[in-house]
Amino acid sequence: MEYNSNTYLTITHSNCEALDLGNGHRKNNTGEICILEFASVDAIPEEVAALMLATYTHEQALELVAGSEWVSELPI
Repeated sequence: MEYNSNTYLTITHSNCEALDLGNGHRKNNTGEICILEFASVDAIPEEVAALMLATYTHEQALELVAGSEWVSELPI
């Protein structure tokens, strides 16, 4: 598998909604945590960076969402 150089971060779903970040990303099974993708750390808006829980590389993000606590598919 080829990994990209994007940066991924987790944020609470309530903060995701408050910032109007849309629905084109995965949420964990409880719907409490979202994972978002950005081209680089510098592309993360300040208001999002202030609320992020953790950051991941592409490889780490794939490992995270492969876990049993994450839904298996992106929303339509």
